[in-house]
Amino acid sequence: MAGRLILGKNEFQLLNEIGSGTYAKVYKAIDYQHQREVAIKCMLLDSERYGLLCVVIREINLLLDLKHPNIVHLYDIIRRENEIYLIFEYLNTDLYQYMLRNQRPLPDIQVKVYFYQLLNGLDFCHMNKSEFEMNQ
Repeated sequence: MAGRLILGKNEFQLLNEIGSGTYAKVYKAIDYQHQREVAIKCMLLDSERYGLLCVVIREINLLLDLKHPNIVHLYDIIRRENEIYLIFEYLNTDLYQYMLRNQRPLPDIQVKVYFYQLLNGLDFCHMNKSEFEMNQ
C-alpha cells in the first residue's frame, strides 16, 4: 500500500508496512501537513468484525488520556466509511526489535534505563487509573 493516502484535509505518503495483525496493518508514513514521520494504524470495520469496534474505542480512549514521554503519542483519529486510521508518533524501533538485532546482553546501565522508562510509563498509567494491556 505504498503511495499517497488522503484522509479529509490530511495527506500522507505511505512508505512501507511496518506491522500487521488480525485486525490492522501499520504503515510508516510522512505527514505532509506537520512535516513528520508517523505510524498509521489502518483498521477495517466490517459487520463481521463488529466486536473490534469495542477494542478500538478502548484503545483510543486510553491513548487520548495518556500524555507521557514514555508512552507512544496518538496524534489523530480519522474515520472514513468503514475504516479507522490511528495516526501515531513514529518510533524507529521497539525494545523487542532492538534485542533481536543486537543478540547480546545489554549493559547493566542500559537495562536500568529501559526498566526505568517502562516503570515510569506504567506508574503514570496507574496514577491516572488507566486500564491498559501489554502486547507480547
